[in-house]
Amino acid sequence: EELELLHAEVKRLRTLRDQLQRDNSVERESLDLRRVKLEQRIQELRARDLDAKLEELRDANRDLQVQAAQKSRAVQDVDRQRAAKEEEVLNNLRINDGFTQTIERLTEALHLLRSPSDFRPAQVR
Repeated sequence: EELELLHAEVKRLRTLRDQLQRDNSVERESLDLRRVKLEQRIQELRARDLDAKLEELRDANRDLQVQAAQKSRAVQDVDRQRAAKEEEVLNNLRINDGFTQTIERLTEALHLLRSPSDFRPAQVR
């Protein structure tokens, strides 16, 4: 009878062991499934974060392109103004040269008018 009790206890312990192994296996599968879902969620969040950062970079790039275009137009405006100023200076130099030549001719004429004896024929002197 004690042998039967021991056999019954062994059977009960084996059944309990088998049940615990099944429970453990189910728990392991459940944990694996949760781990996989968490990893997927992490990847989704990282992807969303990367998408947001990418959009920020695109916005910043657009802003920089607009600024570059504005600066380029400003540089072109300054170049046009500089070219116009250079043309104006060249025109003023031409006018000044013209005035200088006119003044020199007038000075020579005035000098000649003040010295009429230089214009007399040689016999009259």
